[in-house]
Amino acid sequence: MNLSMKDWIWIAGIIAALGMSYGMMSSRVTALESGIKDLELLRLDARLSVIEHELKEINEKVDVIIEK
Repeated sequence: MNLSMKDWIWIAGIIAALGMSYGMMSSRVTALESGIKDLELLRLDARLSVIEHELKEINEKVDVIIEK
């Protein structure tokens, strides 16, 4: 099988394109993973703020009961 210079250029181009697409895909996956971590932190913050609000309401109710 004899390959001409044109064939070798095509093969090199295909390999370069595969390498570039793999690099872009891995960087995109990394970005998505960091986005997911940020989203999890936001969910955790939201849950903590809800718990804090509920505790404040419970404390107010307990204060009202104690004052009676």
